[in-house]
Amino acid sequence: MTFHAGPGRGPGHLNRLAHGAGAATPPSAIASLTVVGASPPIDATNDFGDATARTGVDGNGWVAEATMPFLVASAFDPTKIALNLSDPGFDASGTTTVARTVRGGKILRRQFTPGGAQNSPMSSNDGVTETVWFSLIGDDGEFATVYAGTTITGANAAVGFYGPATSGAISGPVNGSTRPYYKPGFVWLNRQHEVCGAGGQYVECVAMHKHARNGQQVARVEFIATDASAHTAATQTASTPILSTLCTKGQPPEVYAATIPVTALTQADLCIVNAKVYPWIGDASAVLDLSVDGLNTTGTYTTANPQTTLRFVNDKTGAYGAAHASVRAGVTGGTVQSTEAASRATPFPDVASAQVAIAAFNNARGDHTGYDGGHIWLMDDGSGGAVAHDISTNAFNTNTNNKGLLEIKRSPSNTAPATIALINNNTFVGWGLSWHVDFSIPAVGSKLLRTGDASGNTISYFNDLTITQDGAGQANYEQNAGIRNVTHVGAAINPMSNGGGPALRIEVNLWLGYICDSASLGSTAVSNRAIVGCSLGGIQLSEADPATFPLMSSQDGKIVVNNKFLKNTDASRVLDGIVTTRGLFIGQNVFERAGGSSQQLLSIADLGSDVAIDNIVVTGNTMAGNRFNLLYTDISTKLKRATTRLNLLFQRNTKSDVYTADATTTGRTGDWAYTNGVDNWDVCTFGDSNGASGPSLGAWIGEYWANPTMVKVGVANVTFTTDASQNGSNTGGGTYSLTGASNAAYGTVPAGFAAFKYDIAGVARKNDGTGAAGAYERTV
Repeated sequence: MTFHAGPGRGPGHLNRLAHGAGAATPPSAIASLTVVGASPPIDATNDFGDATARTGVDGNGWVAEATMPFLVASAFDPTKIALNLSDPGFDASGTTTVARTVRGGKILRRQFTPGGAQNSPMSSNDGVTETVWFSLIGDDGEFATVYAGTTITGANAAVGFYGPATSGAISGPVNGSTRPYYKPGFVWLNRQHEVCGAGGQYVECVAMHKHARNGQQVARVEFIATDASAHTAATQTASTPILSTLCTKGQPPEVYAATIPVTALTQADLCIVNAKVYPWIGDASAVLDLSVDGLNTTGTYTTANPQTTLRFVNDKTGAYGAAHASVRAGVTGGTVQSTEAASRATPFPDVASAQVAIAAFNNARGDHTGYDGGHIWLMDDGSGGAVAHDISTNAFNTNTNNKGLLEIKRSPSNTAPATIALINNNTFVGWGLSWHVDFSIPAVGSKLLRTGDASGNTISYFNDLTITQDGAGQANYEQNAGIRNVTHVGAAINPMSNGGGPALRIEVNLWLGYICDSASLGSTAVSNRAIVGCSLGGIQLSEADPATFPLMSSQDGKIVVNNKFLKNTDASRVLDGIVTTRGLFIGQNVFERAGGSSQQLLSIADLGSDVAIDNIVVTGNTMAGNRFNLLYTDISTKLKRATTRLNLLFQRNTKSDVYTADATTTGRTGDWAYTNGVDNWDVCTFGDSNGASGPSLGAWIGEYWANPTMVKVGVANVTFTTDASQNGSNTGGGTYSLTGASNAAYGTVPAGFAAFKYDIAGVARKNDGTGAAGAYERTV
């Protein structure tokens, strides 16, 4: 070990250490072993002989302290230390326990100080006792974090752990961790305020969690529906994910799905579906219960944050939705009928007059006062000719006293297309309109339509349609539009993205199966709260700064799954200024950088970020063409925790406390768990920006990796079907499925730790140790 004389001590002190009682017969086991909690030791006195007053980094379940009799000139090897752990957890039907094994990783270095203390290890001795502080690493793909609820069932030291010391059991290991278990991420794929029939309400959700295993993200999801009359439907449980049927374009994700029975619920009531999401590891505190943990848990839907309960209207008798109005251009009058077929005989001249008439029809029959639950059917010209219904000057009913959506569709009896032509950029359509007809946006400067106002308490949906945009306008809207299975094409496309300013609330509650190539090579930023199953060109992730957009919903809990982000020339940047506790969940996406500068491909809380973030989960992604930056502490002392697993990366970079132009600030250790490889298991083709694979002090790749063979496998050893990134043709729009019989991405997912049941293309994941890192599974 390295010896340092403390203040007031002469050379005789070191002499006593080298020849004193500490040179006795080697021990057969470590004297004490403690997983430290929130205040692990960092030397504050520059004296390893007096390592007593130490503060500075949150060790919370990833740092162990070991003491043993001091042996002169003996090195301690933490990789020879193993801890057997037991955690509470959940399975398909109830509770269980999960056994884990973690081992030592690396002796921690001291934190940066102007005196260069970071070049010394965190170890000390007083001539009799040696004390060492080291990181913990998962064994064979396991997760290393020790939680407050974890039980250490045993610990062992293998031969070679400390000079000539013999192996043996470690007596009385202590768990001092105070780290709570993590909650899952979540998003519904349903529309809010759907109207269901007697068959029940079908629901789908995506859930993600740090402790994914067994080929799926979580153990199970329970769905519990309650009506406004205090009746509760039978709980429905989903324990095996399936491919989404609600996502019909792009890349359908795996979902937890069920059908809510409605026989016990009151007709015409607004019902609330709660979801309880049970992770593989954790106690009751780790269960995400939307009714408790979510936002906007009662009443009508008013937030774009994905963690909220789901609303639907129970129409088991069919009476609530028995209002139908047809629309045919050029006619006068119109009558609402109880069926679509009958309404074709007495159509309305435009969509807005049909909407107003449905509200009056419902009010007159005493069923409900809004237009919700109704159906508007757009007709062709009656002779088999196409019609583009212009709603630019329509006077819509903006009543928000509704419970269910108004569905606007093409008449099933048409022989020619019926579409919407939109030119005016201030068409305000009111609450709860759900569009299923194609849109044309031909004019320069036009927008799609307004679905609300600054209050943000409105919703609108665009479903299973095509938007053709041939001008330089915007496909825009005001708060709470949902985009599902939409193809957006045209000569000049501005995607359905947020914008505006402090007085506006322009945001999306869900992009699902959205197909949009916004530029051949270029980038447009979006800050949507949930993006699932989309194929996007020139669109990168961003964030809405709460200081600039105070009316917009929280981005804490954002979930991004099964998407392709291609042709990006600029960086996706998230969580640079947003404190995050619910988490960020980025799973099984393809990120491609092409045609641009050397900017990073994706960054999470990187350069200059000075906020605390936690529960960041990035798993199963393919990132081609440039680097992945995350958890920089170049200026920050805030805690930044993340789990990155099974990603296929080109580069990964994390600036920790040794990267700074500030020679005075200490304590920049908030990312130390990550830089020491805790809960990370990725494949990196190039290493860091210097081409290094670590572990070396100052390497951007980090301080330590659990499995060095998974750090830098070589760019040429990972081959794709078509690499159009900056590492390939640089033209953008590549196909990143894996090719070859000996691709270095193969066999990199430890047995039992596949994180998904299906890959981004719907191919079954391998969970036997032969599976591939990244968004695509191997097919050979």
